[in-house]
Amino acid sequence: MHYVPVKDAGKAEAWVWDYLGVPKFNKIELQGIPLDAIMEAVRACKYLNKQKYAAMLLRDYDVSVLLDSIRIARERKAAKWKAEKKRVRSLKAARTRRKGL
Repeated sequence: MHYVPVKDAGKAEAWVWDYLGVPKFNKIELQGIPLDAIMEAVRACKYLNKQKYAAMLLRDYDVSVLLDSIRIARERKAAKWKAEKKRVRSLKAARTRRKGL
């Protein structure tokens, strides 16, 4: 629902869970907790990147654009990884064929 810039995502998430007094179990999300309470915890978090957060609030920030850019970057990275994996397989196959000759 919201993007908030933090210095360390893992530590920030743990900090918010502790601040809210909610025990964390595996991959359970913050369901059932009012959004204003979550945002209060996030704004109080010591891992919040306050400069980026303040700059983000000053402009008309569209989270969907950010999420799309993250998705596109991940897709590009996955495509590059897949192409590299295919290239390595081709090289290995070529070496195997040469050894067989």
